[in-house]
Amino acid sequence: MTARRPATQGFTLIEVLVCLSLMSLIATALIASLDVGGHAWQRVTRGVATIEDTTRAQDFLRQHLSALYPGNTGGFLLSSGDSLEFSGFAPGATDAGMMRYQLALSAHEPGVLEIRFRPERSTDGWSHEPLLAGVAALSVRFFEKLPDAPGRWLDQWSDASRPPPLIRLDVNFNPGDPRHWPPLFIAPRIDTNATCVFDTVSRSCRSGA
Repeated sequence: MTARRPATQGFTLIEVLVCLSLMSLIATALIASLDVGGHAWQRVTRGVATIEDTTRAQDFLRQHLSALYPGNTGGFLLSSGDSLEFSGFAPGATDAGMMRYQLALSAHEPGVLEIRFRPERSTDGWSHEPLLAGVAALSVRFFEKLPDAPGRWLDQWSDASRPPPLIRLDVNFNPGDPRHWPPLFIAPRIDTNATCVFDTVSRSCRSGA
């Protein structure tokens, strides 16, 4: 007597089609979620990059402007309201470490805020580095506080013997630019004429050496 083999059972065509349809739906959902996640990651990355650009520019300006150096002659701090020129210390610089800086929008690259620099007493041309792109305008103001008078903000600083108590820098970005420039207030560390000769009689500075 010959033993009968049990009949093997497989998937019907309908079951295979249903399985393929489900797998297709799952794959579509996964691809869509990855695409959404990729766009979100790109937005976050761009946002972080722009925040880092703004923070880096503010840190640079805070570091250099807080070290600006007043002398006993005029011109250590010049501004027309939309640009700034000042003298200050810089690590590794020549001329006893004194450098001359200019902060303004570039004349050759529209929308680029750049810093120009050279040794204080040099007659050579300016070196320059881009500081921030996509800038529409720069505003520079100085805080003045006179005795027995309320403080006020000025577009220019005329006192050649000392720096202002506060310097404010505002940057406006191009229309549609999502970046934000937090108000930047800088207090110079040297608040007296550093080259003055102190007169013990008048208890004030007289002409420097």
